[in-house]
Amino acid sequence: MDGLKILNSLTDDQKSAITQKFGSIGQLYKKVFDLTNQEYVLRNSNRQVEIQDQLFDIEDKLDEIGLDGHYIKSQISSDFGEIIVNKAIKSLDAELKKFGTDYETMRDWMKDKYGI
Repeated sequence: MDGLKILNSLTDDQKSAITQKFGSIGQLYKKVFDLTNQEYVLRNSNRQVEIQDQLFDIEDKLDEIGLDGHYIKSQISSDFGEIIVNKAIKSLDAELKKFGTDYETMRDWMKDKYGI
C-alpha cells in the first residue's frame, strides 16, 4: 500500500496542510480510493468524467500546498489497482486449479516459454 506509506512519510507541515484541505490524511486517502473505485466501476459511463474531474480537483489542491498531487493520487489509485489485480489472480488461480494447475505454475511457464 504505497499510497498510505507516502502519505505517512510526509512532513508534519505537509500533513497539517492536507488536514486543513481534506480533514485528515485518512479522509484524503479514502476519498481518492473511493473515487478510483467509482471510476473503475463506471469506466464506460458518462459519470466517469465527473469522477475524473473530482480526482483532478484533488490533484490541484495537493499541488496548491506544494505536493505532487498527481503522484500522490496515482499512488493511492495504484493501491486500489493492487487489490483488483490480486482479486483477479485469486479467481484465476481457483479456475486453473479445476484443471490441475495453478496461477504460479502457469505464470512461471509463460515467463520461461514466452518471456512474459
